[in-house]
Amino acid sequence: MARFIVGPACFGKSCVAIEYAETVFGLQHVIWIPAASPCFLRDLDEGVIAPQISQVDGQAALVVFDDLPSLDDERARAFSRTIDALLESGVEVMVTCVPIADRYGGLQRDRLRTTASDLLLTIDELEHARAWDDWRERVGRTVPLSARVASLAWSGSPHARVRLLEALAAEERLRETTLAIVHALVMGDGVASDLVPSRSADPSWLTSLAADNPYLGIDCAADRFRALEAPLGEVLAAFSPHMDGLATQAGPSSREALATLWARQLCGKGRADRAIELMRSSVGDDAAMTWVESENEALLRAGCLASCLDLLDGCCLGVRARRARAEALRAVRLLAMGERVRARDAAKAAAFSRETGRTLRLTSLAVLALADDTTLRQRALGELRLAALRAVRWAPVAGSPPDAMAARFDQLVERVVRDGGPIARDGAELGLAMGAVLAAGPAEGLARVWEAIESALADDVWLALLVAEALSRATRERALHLGGAAQLAPLAATVRRWAAADEPFADASRARAGLAFEEARLAGLLPDEPPMSVAAMLALKSWEAHLAGEAERYRAGQADRDAARLTRVAAGAGLRTSFGPPRRRAPLPLLFVRLFGAGEVRIGGEDAPPVAFGRAKAITLLALLALHVGRESSFESLAASLWPASAPDDARRNLYTVWSQLRRGLSLPNGQCPYLIRRRSTCLLNASLVRCDVTEFSDLCRSLMFGDLDADQWTRLAAAVETRFCDDLMFGEHENRDVADARRAATERLVDALVAASQRLMAQGGAQQGLWMARLAVQRDRTREDAHLALMRAQVKAGQRTAALASYLACRRVLSEELGIDPSREMQTMYRTLIDACDLSDASAASERTREDDVPPRALLQGAQRGVLE
Repeated sequence: MARFIVGPACFGKSCVAIEYAETVFGLQHVIWIPAASPCFLRDLDEGVIAPQISQVDGQAALVVFDDLPSLDDERARAFSRTIDALLESGVEVMVTCVPIADRYGGLQRDRLRTTASDLLLTIDELEHARAWDDWRERVGRTVPLSARVASLAWSGSPHARVRLLEALAAEERLRETTLAIVHALVMGDGVASDLVPSRSADPSWLTSLAADNPYLGIDCAADRFRALEAPLGEVLAAFSPHMDGLATQAGPSSREALATLWARQLCGKGRADRAIELMRSSVGDDAAMTWVESENEALLRAGCLASCLDLLDGCCLGVRARRARAEALRAVRLLAMGERVRARDAAKAAAFSRETGRTLRLTSLAVLALADDTTLRQRALGELRLAALRAVRWAPVAGSPPDAMAARFDQLVERVVRDGGPIARDGAELGLAMGAVLAAGPAEGLARVWEAIESALADDVWLALLVAEALSRATRERALHLGGAAQLAPLAATVRRWAAADEPFADASRARAGLAFEEARLAGLLPDEPPMSVAAMLALKSWEAHLAGEAERYRAGQADRDAARLTRVAAGAGLRTSFGPPRRRAPLPLLFVRLFGAGEVRIGGEDAPPVAFGRAKAITLLALLALHVGRESSFESLAASLWPASAPDDARRNLYTVWSQLRRGLSLPNGQCPYLIRRRSTCLLNASLVRCDVTEFSDLCRSLMFGDLDADQWTRLAAAVETRFCDDLMFGEHENRDVADARRAATERLVDALVAASQRLMAQGGAQQGLWMARLAVQRDRTREDAHLALMRAQVKAGQRTAALASYLACRRVLSEELGIDPSREMQTMYRTLIDACDLSDASAASERTREDDVPPRALLQGAQRGVLE
């Protein structure tokens, strides 16, 4: 019977196969075939896999096809015939593959299929995998399927989840399946049937998705899913190459539209904080601004004030219309947070701008009326009265004095008091205008018309904000000491109704009103009002802590926001400042500079050809700046480096010409060049927008020398040395002395790191890995005696004495021909020791060769296979 282990990457399929081979067969007569190798497809097409296995080991008991790729129909049938042939010969077969590669349900007549759900940890295994304190917190709670993935529960690395997501993103599958996976990871939890593609008519599609991807936590019976908990940044970074295709599959025209759709769904589920995180990391300022406007009330109710302010701060950059709209939305949140001065400043920027829409302009005027205490408040109140009168077509003649308009507004108030008025009929804008005017003025007027305002605004967040501001204003000014508490009775009744609901103070705006109510009651302004119920007070305390935390988060980042705003003002005035970049990354393409090899410059994803910079000196100037990204270099030192034989004045003039050419070559289509920063006598590259492989090279050398690495990380570092850093730094530049010195220093650093890595690996028992690192060091600089010595030690450790003798002779020849010196005493001593050991082992080596001639070839082959498996 063929055993198929089917599951996503990082689910331990190969580990299960190895444990089975060791437990059942003791790793004897086990053939391991890496099916991902091209040689497997070649042998499969030729039909020689089963005959070759019988020739290699006539007693083969188990054949493992590891990581089977996705095969076409013809190759799938050929592989099924190969499995049948092996089974008929008495050999067990085990196959590991990802779900899309498993096409053998109808081809294989007899097989046992193990799914990813079967690979999850049991509760007992999970208990042993966790610290007791962590596990004790989960007693009595349902453990989600996503928490039982072995690679996450057993790994001690904090990057295990990132590696799992990257492996899942790299896995080949249908686009509709990938869309369902990303949707579940972004949403976190939800209705399972929402994951089914709209065009799918297969009722078993969801069941198959749940079985193959248990980290999604799909419960088909309950029609719910609870996916792996992962930060949105990690999910989006892993699946970023697929987002354009997923947007096409889902229906929206772009990845921004898809992200906006997901954000709206998250808001509808009460996950506003995650929705804001999604918009901040996925879309541009225009799309973010439009989304915040559409979800404004939901975001305010959720109480995500600080994070939404961070998002809106980025939207304040750029065009005037977007800036005015963003300031209006910021003003409301600052007022809800209690930052009255900053709310006034933000509202001032939007209230009297023509670029602000009608609703947002009215909102900004209301904030000014409630938060401002200067003469600007009177202007805002006048504009609000005018808006209220225009809403009922009572607008006075243009140019009427303020007293006439105020009298006309008083008539509107009397009408509302007399017969219910036109508020409910003419909409929420009239209710907001009248409520803001009356809440900012005497409480008596607000109490008289509150019933009509409340019916017009209904569940609008402004209803709660008006209550909160009216109560807060009365508390601050002690305005009720003559009139009594009757003036605030209608507002108190509204708060009481919210406190008596099934879910007291269900949103942040109502909680703000409840806190203002409690403040007024404790100040003695509402003596007849009894304390609230325990449930209402608990809800209020919870919201109070949340709002205090939001305010603290906002104030903690205020210094960065102020610095960014001053930088923008200075840039608009043509000034130069030393303020750092804003917290939210500007939507500008990154500049990538590659110095190792022939050199390469890319702006975003586009290559910048050398001809764009005019002269070769411009490329050299960029290289000199890229060697120290973010650090200033003086014009005098750069001129002397580029033209060492020229007079200082001539060199400086040449430098200014080359600087202009470099700036032109790095300019964006709008003519700006944000990558180069020039000051009075220095210049530098903008570290926030420039990425250079020199920085990556420094991190690589540091990791080789000091990093606490596992086997996979050592392998990746060695691959980086052989691929990305296989060439010298700017090897085509032979004239500039500073570049040559940097090239020599980089080579010395890399050889030092490789020699240290070789010694560390050998000390840890990794002789072969240490040998590999030492070879890389010798290849990079064959004149380094310590690299040859490390190679000899690694060869001796690996049992390659003859190769170690050859390495000594090669080192002696290089040192003699190129440096005119002899090897050190340590190398000579090691060489003589090897010679003596070879002389002593000649007789034993001859006898060993005689004994090996008596061993059958098949036994030798089995011994070699056993050595590889061990």
